[in-house]
Amino acid sequence: MTSIILESIVLSFALAFPATLIAIVANRASHTQLPASSQRWAIGIFITLLGVWFAAAVLLAKANLFTLPADAPQIPRLILLLLGGSLMVWALANFTAAGRAILQATDQSVFMGLQILRVIGFVFLVGWAMGPVPWEFAMPAGLGDIATGILAVFAYKATRSNASNARALIIRVHILGLLDFVAAIGTGVLTSNGYFHLLSTDAPNIVDHYPLVLVPAFFVPLFLTAHILSIQKLLACGHNSPGRRPAGHS
Repeated sequence: MTSIILESIVLSFALAFPATLIAIVANRASHTQLPASSQRWAIGIFITLLGVWFAAAVLLAKANLFTLPADAPQIPRLILLLLGGSLMVWALANFTAAGRAILQATDQSVFMGLQILRVIGFVFLVGWAMGPVPWEFAMPAGLGDIATGILAVFAYKATRSNASNARALIIRVHILGLLDFVAAIGTGVLTSNGYFHLLSTDAPNIVDHYPLVLVPAFFVPLFLTAHILSIQKLLACGHNSPGRRPAGHS
């Protein structure tokens, strides 16, 4: 029963989140000077990337390839996929003409809106309440995600209205969101099977097993990329307002 509930939550988000990202890319592409054919190619490549990535994450998870042996220290494959996936999306946004154009047309309200979806971290609290997820991981990871999502609501509203505190709120979202990732990865490693399994040794974490592993293997890299691209744009605009652009410059 627990597995069914967790799988339902994760798979529902696995449909909604990519659909949201695809809609955003399509919308932002339509605000560029890219030819229609280039826009379609960019959207098609992004859809293909997400599809292959998700399928690979599911197959690897079901083959238990994210679980590490306890007899020798190894860099968790899950972390390699997390960082590699994030780097791949970041590279597409920065080193392709279509990616750069779409990124240029994307304002901070879009990035803050995406971070609102971090509330998906409540699934870790559900797992803890139902038994298989240790509190040492569920509390920092779940509550950190929820707090980031709630703070992102205020940052989103501030950027939409070009409020004077928009930049400060965006920075706070990044600080909290990135610290949450550090805490989640750290406690995830310490509570899961492997050489560094030091916490919850009597009941190992299941975050490296399907379906919960899809959160760090698929969702987190995309959220991390949103952080990085947002910070990149924040640095590029200096101390100018990071909010929405005036009408006609969206």
